[in-house]
Amino acid sequence: MMFFSSKKEYPANHEVKDDLGHHGDWCMISEEKGKAHLDEALKVLSKAHKSDEHRQSEMGKPHGDFSHNILGIGQTGWHMSFSPHDDQGGRYVPQSRIITKPKDWADETLLVPHEGLTWLLKEYRQAIGKLDRPDTPAWKCKNIQLFVQNFLLPMVVHHHHCEENIFFPFLRHRVKLPESMTTEHHDLVVLLGEMAKIDYAQMSPQDYAKKSIAITDKLFKLWTQHVENEETYIPGYLRENFTCTEGAVVEKIIGATLGPHGMAMMVPLIVYGMRNIWGGDKKANEFVHGNMPLPMRALYIHSWRPAFFKYVIGLLKSVDEPKDNFKAGVIGYPYGPKSTWWRVPMPNLRHHLDGAHETGKGGFGLHGKFLKRTNSA
Repeated sequence: MMFFSSKKEYPANHEVKDDLGHHGDWCMISEEKGKAHLDEALKVLSKAHKSDEHRQSEMGKPHGDFSHNILGIGQTGWHMSFSPHDDQGGRYVPQSRIITKPKDWADETLLVPHEGLTWLLKEYRQAIGKLDRPDTPAWKCKNIQLFVQNFLLPMVVHHHHCEENIFFPFLRHRVKLPESMTTEHHDLVVLLGEMAKIDYAQMSPQDYAKKSIAITDKLFKLWTQHVENEETYIPGYLRENFTCTEGAVVEKIIGATLGPHGMAMMVPLIVYGMRNIWGGDKKANEFVHGNMPLPMRALYIHSWRPAFFKYVIGLLKSVDEPKDNFKAGVIGYPYGPKSTWWRVPMPNLRHHLDGAHETGKGGFGLHGKFLKRTNSA
């Protein structure tokens, strides 16, 4: 099996590695590690179709089989799509300027990571804009920097490493990719490194805001250019050269690289973006129940999602709060250093029960003695 292997390792790895702290174990995917994961994917792919005739019959299939995957990801993979997209009268529209009306798994393979990360970058840009005031207390800058170092930086670094060292080599098995897709990764990681190194303690809050805004505006412009480049070409490459099942296998392998720490960050972000921005409740529920075995689903509902709202969104929203609720930093399971896991942060119980944190309605309600799922996962 011949691959057009890219030898381009991240020249900027040294610029961000020291800033990742305990997150470096899961979000830094080297070329060697990526090849090992890709080899695993190829072994599964060799068994994904019973014959060439079976593979050909799968070509052009727009969506995964939800009924088959309901038992978990072990059978076929991590499907991006189980049913046609429904914008519900314009309520759920992608932020993407390229994939405005997703039509199949190939489109949604790009939207699943991109939409959540794009939304997070926009929220971050809005938050730092609120710091550019003379009366801003220093602790608000501290909280935003905690968000950058603990969440934004590792999430985006992991996304690019997986593309560079797993997803792109997978595509190169059958497709020649534009060189720009690789060079854009390097430039993005350099800007992320600059962002992570801003020392809020050595400058006024207004200066911190101005410096952060200058870097973020460059970053977002490059991010948008990069995402649009991928979304222009890759869905077509996938649609014309791979089956939905083959796509699901490589996505499962990429998901496995996250480990429990990375999954606790990325899965809630993906589902949040899908449910609230571009996919709606049906899409989000299919994604959760079609891809996650019961133990993983329980972790997502009772641990990862509450922690996501407490820390990832909470740190961003702290710029509007009158007092600092994050004096201890990011601690406890699942986001803090393992030495702090005994201090498990308790979620906002009321929001966890009524689902207001994610859908604004339904979600979870107290019925009898147990928590019962009503309309969302």
